Amino acid sequence: TKVDSEYHLKRVQIELTRLCNLNCAYCYSSSGPKHKTLLTYEKVIEFINDAYELGCIWLDFTGGEPLVFTQWREVMEY
Repeated sequence: TKVDSEYHLKRVQIELTRLCNLNCAYCYSSSGPKHKTLLTYEKVIEFINDAYELGCIWLDFTGGEPLVFTQWREVMEY
């Protein structure tokens, strides 16, 4: 059930992948062209559903470069 309280998880950040076409010194996720770590679409949907159940009202999708995640459109539509 969805949490109905002022004290709940408000924001979740999901790192879709650590793969990135750049290697920026300021990037906090330790991403770059050599990092191939990537979540599955099913795992991302599971995280979204869990966050909703915990009352989350804001999702951030990060990476690496989130747009290299091949199913990013489907995730956004979900």
